[in-house]
Amino acid sequence: MNYTELVQTIENKRRFEKEYGADITARLLKEAGIEEEQAPFIHVAGTNGKGSVIAMVDSILRQAEFKVGRFTSPHLETFRERIVVDGKMISEEDVVRLGEKVLSLPSAQSATMFDISLMIAVFYFIEQECDFWLIETGLGGLHDSTNALGTPIISVITSIGLDHEAYLGNTLEEIATQKAGIIKEDSVCITGPQDEAVLKVLQDTCDEKDVYLIEMEPIDDDDFELKLLGEYQKENAGIAIGIINVLVDIGVKILPSDMETGFKKAVWPGRMQRVKSGPDVILDGAHNIPGMKALAESVKKMYGTQKVHFGMAFSNDKAIEEIISLVKDVAADIVFTKANSDRAKEPKELVEIAEKLGIPASFEEDAKASTVAVKKHQTDNKPAVYTGSLYYIGELLKEFK
Repeated sequence: MNYTELVQTIENKRRFEKEYGADITARLLKEAGIEEEQAPFIHVAGTNGKGSVIAMVDSILRQAEFKVGRFTSPHLETFRERIVVDGKMISEEDVVRLGEKVLSLPSAQSATMFDISLMIAVFYFIEQECDFWLIETGLGGLHDSTNALGTPIISVITSIGLDHEAYLGNTLEEIATQKAGIIKEDSVCITGPQDEAVLKVLQDTCDEKDVYLIEMEPIDDDDFELKLLGEYQKENAGIAIGIINVLVDIGVKILPSDMETGFKKAVWPGRMQRVKSGPDVILDGAHNIPGMKALAESVKKMYGTQKVHFGMAFSNDKAIEEIISLVKDVAADIVFTKANSDRAKEPKELVEIAEKLGIPASFEEDAKASTVAVKKHQTDNKPAVYTGSLYYIGELLKEFK
């Protein structure tokens, strides 16, 4: 197979199986002869902020001259984004070579796209002899494929909110219980500010497993200079500091200058990413309630009372009316469109929801047309923010290049 064929084969796998991902991946690891942790790894779960925390820690560790393997999802433009070593995406040739190796394992027949992607990453990180692995969960934590990797040196729980309720539960406590499934004995757990109910679940889980829970506060404006925009990144930076502090405590050599430079260099595409100035154009994949709430707060902080033009697209499994209502105070208007996904919500329906909320709205049939419409609105020199589905953000990244 060539690269395109291999990726299509993987992506044509079902997103969810009847079996838990952790069980399938455990079998795949055993069939591959990998039955214990190959390197110190940091396991990150949560509703929002996982990728940003990983990007910051990755940048700091590389500044300290460690070789770091990073596994994240979903990808925005290319499958290769999911598997990164030393800041460089895996090559197409290695995706094909290792992908075929994974697909040849007996349990690959029942594996999902995510299971196979994770196994490619595992093979690649071992080959590359990475000093640390940074592993982001897919969905949840307890039964997530990544939970088959063993005991991390640090379990990280980023901001938890309502999302994927059909799979994780309808309350914060139920969702937190799933996320807390990555907490293991003989490790440390780090979290940031959480709802009181969420924090109780995390503390109870840590007490049960004799794990020390560290609660980190957001950084102040004068603590570190962040390249990543958005008020919520201060919270993610606080969690990243907690991770680095634990590593330093166990003897990992990381200097204060490594942290300072690492924060300045850390990038995470599609999250409060300024792709154009004069006036600003921002891309942010806020696709759930807590994400959109954080985006609205960041817009207020950045632009004060000035309202901004929005471009939006959503999947049909979201609490869309509540999500859109969160930008009511900061939106001059919204241009909706349909993301390139079989789960995309029809833009006509989105317009009806926005107008019901009193927000001027229109729609376009595709991502490119939506940017043209938003640019016409920007003749008033107000900023534009594109948000919602990560499929949409991925399309726009290509467009704004």
